[in-house]
Amino acid sequence: MTVSIIQHAELDPLTSATTTAVTLTGTTAGNSLVAFAYANYDTVTGMAGNLSGALTLRQVVSSASGNQHLYAYSIDNIAGGNEIITSTWAATALIRPLCVVEIGGVASAAYDGSAKFDQTAPTTATDAVIAGTVINSHQPALVVGF
Repeated sequence: MTVSIIQHAELDPLTSATTTAVTLTGTTAGNSLVAFAYANYDTVTGMAGNLSGALTLRQVVSSASGNQHLYAYSIDNIAGGNEIITSTWAATALIRPLCVVEIGGVASAAYDGSAKFDQTAPTTATDAVIAGTVINSHQPALVVGF
């Protein structure tokens, strides 16, 4: 089994609202979706697909100031078809970026965990980044990060 990124969609509409939606065209039944939403002085309250239902919140990484947050969601064994993923924010916000990735070749219920790699004062020294640990019991593994 080969793990691969099938497609992705991203959007930051830069208009005031409480939702952002992106469409993945022709998704394959049984694949997985990984989604990331950013909140600046706000909170992401949920994410769902029109065909596959609610995505599961996996990790929230916050800035040192606590004002900026990156939300990671996923769902395995999607229904397939034209999937519209909608992310919802607690309040009306101008900046509401959303990125959704379809991943093929993973086992159903393949999410092994997440760990944030957050360095508030990085240096250029060797091994200067503090890292977390995740054990990948499902193989092959796909590690996503930015």
